[in-house]
Amino acid sequence: MPEEIKVHVVDYGRKNLVLRYLDPMTGRQKTKSAGTSKRKEAERAAAKWEAELQQGTYKVPCRISWENFRERYEQEHVAALSPDTFEKISAVLNTMERILNPKQLSNVTTARVSFYQAELRRLGRSEQTIKSHCQHLKAALNWGKRMGLIHETPEFVMPPRARTAKMMKGRPLTAEEFERMLNVTEKVVGKDKAESWKFLLNGLWHSGLRLTEALNLTWRNRNRIWIELGGKHPILRIPAAMEKGNQDRQLPITPQFAEMIQSIPDGLRKGFFFDPTPVRAGYVGRLKPEQVSRIISAIGKKARVKVSENRGKTKFASAHDLRRSYGERLSQHVPAQILMQMMRHESIETTLKYYVGRNAESVSETVFRAFQEGVSI
Repeated sequence: MPEEIKVHVVDYGRKNLVLRYLDPMTGRQKTKSAGTSKRKEAERAAAKWEAELQQGTYKVPCRISWENFRERYEQEHVAALSPDTFEKISAVLNTMERILNPKQLSNVTTARVSFYQAELRRLGRSEQTIKSHCQHLKAALNWGKRMGLIHETPEFVMPPRARTAKMMKGRPLTAEEFERMLNVTEKVVGKDKAESWKFLLNGLWHSGLRLTEALNLTWRNRNRIWIELGGKHPILRIPAAMEKGNQDRQLPITPQFAEMIQSIPDGLRKGFFFDPTPVRAGYVGRLKPEQVSRIISAIGKKARVKVSENRGKTKFASAHDLRRSYGERLSQHVPAQILMQMMRHESIETTLKYYVGRNAESVSETVFRAFQEGVSI
């Protein structure tokens, strides 16, 4: 700051005296309360502020609202990310708003972040989920700091937890459990809408696609996931913007899913491949992934397909459990390297951890059956 800055104490007839100086860059007067009505104390405050201004250490308080910050963050940064990432960030910020209800960006302090973590834990969220939420929130606040919207970001302190083996949040379903889900679909969505939902469930079961990917599967739109029928077998093409690994992919599919694709008459091969009918009367437009996810979870609950228990809270089969089921079945018939490609894992370690060798009973049964058939082991 230029040396000619001089902070004065002035009396405007208010409860407290006022500190004032002329900003040489803008030619405008800047003021703030001295916080006291005593002149000597105000003069000391003026000297301190003047020193901060001259040394460049004073920072104007951030007053941007949380609503305006979020709007800028989503438009200027998140919009460039994949739709799947956009949805995750949006879900995290929605949850944070429900718990903390910040009015200003500066309201998101270290103490409030700690309270946010505690509330997520009280609601039964796993430590991995809490960590993921905090990573997304921290990234948003770091962006705000880079843009000059906030001076300092809060500390994100994760309390140490007992280390346990990382396990799936759900589990693969058996064929009988999946049939139960199909059988109760009509009771959840209604008789006239059941076929479109059963078609989606079968598609998730046979394709291994993530729910958002399945809802973005099209016949010809190359800005989304699209079906290529020119070769010997159908394949899926996934552009980088729609892929979790952020790279273009050609995805081979199973014969069962290929049959689903080829069963659609030529005249109907347009638009989205999956388009589940809205359950609520009068709903206009396509359902959003989170809406579809809730209905599939409702089907899993109606079918009484339990996939996990956490702190007394039961989790019923969801869309992602159908993907797990696909990986589990495939792991019994193809090598790990092929399974890794079909599941689109970043590393072979992920494939080995979650699928290959996971089901000891199944492997044991295969070994004993081979022994009984005369195979020397």
